[in-house]
Amino acid sequence: NSTSTKLVKSWKSAFVEPSSVSIQFGSSDVDVELEWIHGYRSHDCRNNLLYSAAGTIVYNVAALAVVYNKATGKQQFLHGAHTDEVISICIHPAGQIFATSEK
Repeated sequence: NSTSTKLVKSWKSAFVEPSSVSIQFGSSDVDVELEWIHGYRSHDCRNNLLYSAAGTIVYNVAALAVVYNKATGKQQFLHGAHTDEVISICIHPAGQIFATSEK
């Protein structure tokens, strides 16, 4: 249908490419720090929310493992260890050591 083709293409005229763009790759002078993770991976993982011996809650989200201390309301993160989504997590019987794996 030629009408639908015209409608699909008509939005392109609403966007204008910037005339001068400076793209730099690599490090910058801006420091970014992860403060809080919202969410929990449950759609394709099972048994991935665990309690440590200290009573903290350990679970995986994206490419991270999260340790949540309910008493303090703070989260700690294991990041940089994985380059892909963490899909499994397990706990040592003593409850002090955890292992994670990615896709």
